[in-house]
Amino acid sequence: MTSRRAPSRDTPMPRPRLLEPLQQARELRCVVITAPLGSGKTSILQTWARKASSGRTTFVWLNGGSPLARQLLLRCAEAQPELASVLPQDLPEDEETALAHIAIALTRAAGLIKRRLIVVFDDLQHLRDTSVLQGLQPLLDHAPPRLQCVFASRAQLPLSLGRLRSHGQLLEFDAADLAFTAAEAEALWQWQLGARVFSSARANLQGWHRASGGWATAVASIGRTAPEGLAHDASLRGACELLEAEVMTRLNQRQRRMLTRLSCVEIFDTSLAAQISGRPPAECASFLERFTDTGFLTHTSSGDVDGWRLHPTLGLYLQQQFAMLPSTLRRETHRIASNHLADRGRQCDAVRQAVAAADMQRAADLVEGWAGDLFKSGQHEALAELVRLVPPCASSQHPRLQLWNTLLALMEHRFVDCALMLAGLERDVRRGDRSTRRRMRVLQCWLAVFLDDMDAAAALLADSGASAAPSADEITLAAERNVVSWIHIYRNDYQRARDVQRNAEGNAIATPRGTLFGSLTGRCMAGLSHALEGRMDAAERTYREVLESCEANGATDPACIDAAVLATGLLGETLYELNDLRGVLGLEARLGELKQRSLPDTLLRVMLAICRAHALQGRTGDALRIAIELHAYAETRKLDRLMSYALLEQLRLHLLRHESVSADSAWKQIAGLRKAYENEESTTLSEVAVVADRAEILVHIHHGRSELARTRIAGLIDICRRRGRHRRVAALHFQHATMDRELGDLENAARHAREGLRLGAKLGLVRSLLDAHPDVPNLLADALAGNADTLLAFHADRLRAASGFGPLHASALSVMAAARLAPHSVVPAIALSTREEEIARLLSDALPNKEIARGLGLSPETVKWHMRNIFVKLGVGTRYQALVVLRARSP
Repeated sequence: MTSRRAPSRDTPMPRPRLLEPLQQARELRCVVITAPLGSGKTSILQTWARKASSGRTTFVWLNGGSPLARQLLLRCAEAQPELASVLPQDLPEDEETALAHIAIALTRAAGLIKRRLIVVFDDLQHLRDTSVLQGLQPLLDHAPPRLQCVFASRAQLPLSLGRLRSHGQLLEFDAADLAFTAAEAEALWQWQLGARVFSSARANLQGWHRASGGWATAVASIGRTAPEGLAHDASLRGACELLEAEVMTRLNQRQRRMLTRLSCVEIFDTSLAAQISGRPPAECASFLERFTDTGFLTHTSSGDVDGWRLHPTLGLYLQQQFAMLPSTLRRETHRIASNHLADRGRQCDAVRQAVAAADMQRAADLVEGWAGDLFKSGQHEALAELVRLVPPCASSQHPRLQLWNTLLALMEHRFVDCALMLAGLERDVRRGDRSTRRRMRVLQCWLAVFLDDMDAAAALLADSGASAAPSADEITLAAERNVVSWIHIYRNDYQRARDVQRNAEGNAIATPRGTLFGSLTGRCMAGLSHALEGRMDAAERTYREVLESCEANGATDPACIDAAVLATGLLGETLYELNDLRGVLGLEARLGELKQRSLPDTLLRVMLAICRAHALQGRTGDALRIAIELHAYAETRKLDRLMSYALLEQLRLHLLRHESVSADSAWKQIAGLRKAYENEESTTLSEVAVVADRAEILVHIHHGRSELARTRIAGLIDICRRRGRHRRVAALHFQHATMDRELGDLENAARHAREGLRLGAKLGLVRSLLDAHPDVPNLLADALAGNADTLLAFHADRLRAASGFGPLHASALSVMAAARLAPHSVVPAIALSTREEEIARLLSDALPNKEIARGLGLSPETVKWHMRNIFVKLGVGTRYQALVVLRARSP
């Protein structure tokens, strides 16, 4: 390769992203590079020239600073002397015509060009008249195969390139292509700084790249000055000096001041430029359009924002100049910008400008004016960004703005911050401001809800001073309504909870539908009231209706995300109850979102459902992981009720896995919680004692203490019936029946089983009954003995189907779905010992352990020991999972 008079520049920067297409463009007729000054156009061409190392390639360099025709004539003759005979010796005085003559001569010299000839037209911005380049058009249209033209310029060229482009004979680079990516900038800085300095500067790399905008000169300038420890603006000194010399000096004073004042706005339009400069909009538009030719001002359009954006480096330089303007002029500029941007609906930008103008009242008014609509539309991130633009020292002077900060803390589960903010408001808001204090009370109520303290919520809501305001906004009213429903639910007054929502249905359109305070959340609470009563079909229907209401164009409406997440979490409980384990486990991937957006009770219910679904499918390790995760969540937030449920699940799993030490530890922790809350009766924490009773029942059953278990079950039935927890009552009846059967009281066993089945059929319960005890399917025949009730018999068949057998099993939706996914599943061969086969055969007949022991002449403990081995070999975790597998392997 030979190169004729390549310009001397700084050491070229390695740019493989650009070099590779240049090296692959050897067969193309033309390459055009258009980018602002300092973008590295010449540097990349120099690097390319060195890479093209073949002796059959010659680069000819021309510069726009001298007459092109004479340069082209001399350089081509020097590069390939054989061309001298065909090139014109006398050139016309008109530069365009002269270039046309040379271009035609070169197109006719195809046979004389033996080596690849690359003609580089560099620095074309220095031409007095770029229209002369039109004389080269014949060369572009008819160039011989081994001749390639390369143009590098700061502005668009007056050449017709459409034909080359359409035929794939043109390679083009613009400013965006030449801009350094973050990775390229880091590679250059590492080369400039050395490994040690570069390593110490890693924290600054992102800010450096953002300040440079990828502009080559700025990137290189930062790398040269970084070892001096300068800030962004100082490290860009070299790049700024170039901008001053090559760009800013070409502007008149009025134009310069306009850009300087506009630099305080990230994106501005012609109208704002006219307001700030005091010039007619048409004049401003004309100037801005012309200034785009420099490459340091671009037109941008994104969403509702349409306008002009300064290059980051030029913006920083002009902001330095703006900082030196008189303070009154700066504040006036920010004020004008704030008003203009507010009119355009650019909320965050308008508030930033108001803050910069030191007009905190204006900033607070803007935020308060927009915050409600953002909250109602579910734009929580935008709301948070907007509210936090006002400095804390200023927002503390505006109670309503502080309320929004407090709400954000609540939504982000920063409960300590929320409580501190509310305490400050309690101190600062005057008693006469009843409207603001009513909003405060609502937030205090919701904080109590998140902290599982229903008594505190109820007391706050009953505060006469809080509810005496003559009027309240729709957000406050909806928030009050939902918290009232929540309180009624946990006072076991389920119908009143639903009535609160039903009475507000006429106003539902005006409320923030999909937020935590909205009408859809209220409907979720109505569904929860059904679930706690045990009416799972009604609960499922309600949750699904909410999810349908949250849909818009096939996806969740962003304004309804909170309600959709709440409904999804609560639906998980009903899916489990109806034995849709696949649907429940599908929610595990959304636990992160549920933790961020859900109420604690919602998360409790979905995590319990996921935990139990894992256990039913034999994955007790996964089930234990979920229970431990729930325990950690409750412990972090000091939610003892949730912690008791997490410990109950751990106890159940440890007993199932025969981990006696761990089970004993979980039971002791539950017993400790019961001591703390045994006197609670009407609060949510009264559930802790109920959970402890359920845990004690499991321990008694596991150790064969049937009489003690039966006594505790009988007492718990009375408590749960009194509190309206009918789902639990139904399950407890079946537990009572199993204990009666164990103790030989078959008449009482049948009576309790029948009562549990009757209640379960009325409420549509499935898993609550089956999870009460592994022997529940055995009790169904007893429950139906002497009873011809068709509905009870049908529900018994539903329970058998959920257990894996019976006449309805094949038509169960979950079974049909599993069959579609695995239509050819084969039951693996399982090697059982002779004794295990005998026990398995009797287990297949659904006999309890005592009858198996009696039939084989063994002790119940021996049967239990063999049963554990059978479970391990079958790969199951429960008696009725074993039953399903054993029946599937039977001939």
